[in-house]
Order: sequence, then structure tokens, then C-alpha cells
Amino acid sequence: YAFEVEPKVGDLEVTVKEEGSDTIIPGAEVIITDKDGKEVKRTETGDDGKVTVEDLPIGDYKVTVGEVPEGYKETTETKTVTVPAEDTGKAVIELEKEATPATGALTVVVTEKDKAENKIEGVEVTVTGPNNYTATLTTDKNGSASLDGLAAGNYTLTVDGTTVPTEYKVVGTGTSSKTVNVNDTTDYAFEVEPKVGDLEVTVKE
Repeated sequence: YAFEVEPKVGDLEVTVKEEGSDTIIPGAEVIITDKDGKEVKRTETGDDGKVTVEDLPIGDYKVTVGEVPEGYKETTETKTVTVPAEDTGKAVIELEKEATPATGALTVVVTEKDKAENKIEGVEVTVTGPNNYTATLTTDKNGSASLDGLAAGNYTLTVDGTTVPTEYKVVGTGTSSKTVNVNDTTDYAFEVEPKVGDLEVTVKE
């Protein structure tokens, strides 16, 4: 007569969440290896941020995270989990969020020289900056135009003189380099002034 025995088994549950919060992370690659380093399971966390493997032989397992979803830093953290008989061993791995690139905003205002209350509408200003960034703004009835979500760095502002009303001209060159501060708003004003000329009168017999 033969008696048979079978290995005791249990389950393993892995949760991947955001560091310092309860936010779960779907789509993280979880790698489970046994005590000998043999890969047992490689899969992604579900919508609940979890991976569950059932009926594993009891013992110790190592859990790591491979590829991570966009917006999170890769991790080398390894968790050792003991799978008990007819129960569930649990592990939690936290991922650190990548820093959000700092941004700033830029507002350009075009006014008449010495008469700031006179706002100049319809003036086009070209903005160029880091990473070949370029944009063209057109001033509104308040003489202003704005951009936001700009990467921090140096931006060159150029007024298109052909868009300035014919009775005005740009004061100076119409070009300026201005630094957009991180998480801040930078204002820059261009001034225009009336065009002038001379009048000569000759009186003769």
C-alpha cells in the first residue's frame, strides 16, 4: 500500500504603490524568484496595483520591480517574503515619483512710451527658447499676450515691427533676452513711440 504526500502551498500577494501615499500603481512589472534565484513569475500589476500568485510551495521568495510606468523612477529594492502554508505572504514595494519639470510663464505687454495707459493691440512678438522652442504671440486689446508651461531658461523676445501701427515705431531694437523663472511669472514690456518728422516752410515773394 502506498501513501502519497504533496508539498504544502500558499499564496503570494505583491502590491506596488506610490512612495509616501496610498496611491496604487497599475502596470508595474513584478518579478518573483525563489530562494535559488529561479524566476517563478513575471507579470504586471493590475488595476488594483497588485499581483497574486497562488499555490506556491511554502518558503522564501524575492520580489523586485522591473519596468515601471511613466512618471516613476526605477527601483532596485528587493523584498523577501515568506509564503506560509495555506495562507498568503504579502509584500509592498513603493515607487518614487519622478520630479515634474519646473515651468514658468511669460507675459509680454506693448505700450506707448511715457503713456503706459495706451495699450497697443495687434503687435506680434516671436518667442524663442530652449530645445528649439518657438511661438508667436499677438497682443490683445490690453496690449498683452501670455504663454505658460514654459521650461525654465532663457527666452528671446522679438517684436515684428511690421505689425506695429503705422503711426508708431518700436523703441530700441525690439529684441530682448529674458529669463523665465522656475514656477514664476516673468513680465516684459516693449514700448513704442510716435513717428516724427520735420516740417520746413519757405515764404517767398
